[in-house]
Amino acid sequence: MNYESEDALAKINLAIWQHDQPAQKVKADSTYGFFFGSNGVKVVAQGDSWFDYLPGVDIIKWLKLTSGYKIKSFASGGDTLENMVYGTEIKEGAWTRQPVEFIEVLDEIKSTKPAFFLFSAGGNDIAGDEFASFLNHASSSPATLLRTDYVKDTIGRVFRGAYEEMIKKVKAASPKTKIIFHGYGRAIPTGKGVVNIGNYRFIGPWIRPSLTRKNIMDPQVQRQIVADFIDQFNAMLKSVADSHPDVHYLDLRDLIKDDDWINELHLNAPGYKRMAAVFEDKMDSLLSSRLAAVQRDAKAAAQLSFQLLEQSLMATQSGSQATAQTLRAATSMLPAVKHTSRSRKAAPAKAKTTAKRKGK
Repeated sequence: MNYESEDALAKINLAIWQHDQPAQKVKADSTYGFFFGSNGVKVVAQGDSWFDYLPGVDIIKWLKLTSGYKIKSFASGGDTLENMVYGTEIKEGAWTRQPVEFIEVLDEIKSTKPAFFLFSAGGNDIAGDEFASFLNHASSSPATLLRTDYVKDTIGRVFRGAYEEMIKKVKAASPKTKIIFHGYGRAIPTGKGVVNIGNYRFIGPWIRPSLTRKNIMDPQVQRQIVADFIDQFNAMLKSVADSHPDVHYLDLRDLIKDDDWINELHLNAPGYKRMAAVFEDKMDSLLSSRLAAVQRDAKAAAQLSFQLLEQSLMATQSGSQATAQTLRAATSMLPAVKHTSRSRKAAPAKAKTTAKRKGK
């Protein structure tokens, strides 16, 4: 199924908008059926285009569509690790600093005490024109094409310092919130951007131009350079996570296939869907028994809503319309999910006290 057509993205964005509303039953037209604002476990997210990829369906979109987790996302495609944690935006002309958005993120974490904070950052600090600074020119007969000492300092000191600062601030705002971040896959320097028309590229590419400027032309050598860089970045993330309780690193490298890449930095919708499942599985594994019960109901409602969305997409893409009978059959199951949630809330006070003791 094509999740990245104009019609599909419009319907997906509507479904995500409905996810972000207060938890309730929302009736749309007969094409969409019923959706719920998620009633699931609270999650806050901050990140780059792996969490906010406007032309496609990214990790956070998939989690909102299918997982049932109630996600408040501050992610912004193109954002850098440095800006997320410290703030680098300025008002040109006035030469004053823009407010640091991470303050708003921390306020949200402090007020809502989410079970999880998801974080995706670092790719935009490397990609683009910046990538050339990590490369030696091939014509200078260097010992290595990658400026190894500079890479180690940037990743091991600068990037690690930013991740450590993020963890410190999140834990200060909500000590029990678990932090989950991921490493990137070994990108392929194909020269593809977001929009590719003939020899023209718009929004990207981010890797191959720097390699070409440094006269690094062999495709296999190009891939190895990128892989070495990504592997060092992932090694740093694992080391950070291993140094803190309730901080978790997801290694996605071996899960990403060559045909998952839609351009030099981003995955296609099926690729991001699989990555979202990794996040979901990790969060599920860390839930207390009480929160796991809440999440099961929320996921059931999300899955039913997503089935309706897929029916609508299939009907549109096949040139037919889903029958009213099919939609009624699917939506008729939704009240049962809500009833399950109400039943749990109506449990005797003693039972609720026991559940609270078991949760963490």
